[in-house]
Amino acid sequence: MQKHNWDWKKLQKGRGIKVQIPNDIDKETGKQKYRPAIVIKSYPSHVKVQLMTTEPSGHDYFKIKIDNQIQYIRPIYYRTIPLEWINRIWRDNFNKPIQLDKNSTLFTKIQEMEIKENLNLNY
Repeated sequence: MQKHNWDWKKLQKGRGIKVQIPNDIDKETGKQKYRPAIVIKSYPSHVKVQLMTTEPSGHDYFKIKIDNQIQYIRPIYYRTIPLEWINRIWRDNFNKPIQLDKNSTLFTKIQEMEIKENLNLNY
């Protein structure tokens, strides 16, 4: 796994990243998976992210289309990861980092999902 020195302050809420989780191997190809994620909160040693997947499941909370591909959001994919697992930052056609709006439907849904899951854990 390639190591990067990420400046955690630049990994703001809404930053799109690709995450390389150790031992997350594609069953068909046998290669390392690189999962898309959105930064929810960053710290000096780790970030909270919402991972996404292109595979639907009965546990999906909602879905969103990114780059003409449907991404599914699940509570299980709301994770805390070390900075070392970040592979790269999403960039637009002009090579500028992609920063999603913190007031977007995506963040509203993620916050609703987090609140709902926290309520479920408390009962």
